[in-house]
Amino acid sequence: MVRITRYKQPMKRGVGLGDPMALPSYLTAMVRRRPPEFSCVIAGSTPVIAFGNPEKAWAASLGINPSRREFVDDDGTLLGGGRRRLATLRSLGAASLEALTDEQVATVAADCAAYFRRRPYRLWFDPLDQLLRAGIGASYSDGTACHLDLVQWATDPVWALIDGKSIRQALIEDGLPHLRAQLAANPQISVVLCNGRQVIDQVIRAGLADLRLAGLLRSGAVKCELYAGRADGRGSQACWLAWSANLQSGWGVSTALKQQLSDWLASAYVDFGPPSTPASPTLVGPQVPVGREPTSCLMPIPSARPSRHSCALQLPIPNVPGSS
Repeated sequence: MVRITRYKQPMKRGVGLGDPMALPSYLTAMVRRRPPEFSCVIAGSTPVIAFGNPEKAWAASLGINPSRREFVDDDGTLLGGGRRRLATLRSLGAASLEALTDEQVATVAADCAAYFRRRPYRLWFDPLDQLLRAGIGASYSDGTACHLDLVQWATDPVWALIDGKSIRQALIEDGLPHLRAQLAANPQISVVLCNGRQVIDQVIRAGLADLRLAGLLRSGAVKCELYAGRADGRGSQACWLAWSANLQSGWGVSTALKQQLSDWLASAYVDFGPPSTPASPTLVGPQVPVGREPTSCLMPIPSARPSRHSCALQLPIPNVPGSS
């Protein structure tokens, strides 16, 4: 029998993402804007303000930018009809993003909020959802988790193949203010999970959170660095947890590594978790064994300045047979 303490998440009355009269100004600004010039943004697409509804979720995963597959098929044709995942200029009957009416902006927001009830890109989201379920008990499918991006635009080519550092930087600079506004407007999001090295590097560079090295997982020849931190004083008090391996990468991301990672997330969220005082803890699963002794040494945090959270960063790192 295993257990984990779950903190009750603060409830917040939603503004109704399908209601144009209720949309906050920051969401309208996220939708009704032009992408940076020469930025490879897919023609006819709309900015993805979120996958799922951040007003209802208490957990958020964070990526670089939406996949091109959210808007186009293999040959680059814009998805339509029953194949469409998100709003497009064609589906909205609009000529440009800047010319969207309040009702059309609300439709973009509503399609984002309903994404996981429509036609999610499962090849990308299922590995993350499995980790969320196993690690912290949240899921995209029931609305307890959502996904956000540093850049809200889908690009073609994909991020790693964009030719030119200046283009990527322009996209990051365009997206960061909107992400910050989103996190500040949704304080009930108590944990942000960063998937992959590129996301970690951008979060640290932008100062979104004080991520510090918290440990190292090994599975065969693959190493996965773990990070933890907070964004206190930056509009959000969420706990930030991150791992360097990209779960969508087929190479080296084994079942054993995913199990180690989910074990670490469960432990880290309890030890470092919500900043508020626990209220009415309940038992949920999957969970951390009570009284389990750490199975490997802790990795010290280099040059960490003292804080009330610093001791929680030194977390037990799970081990698996055959790992070293």
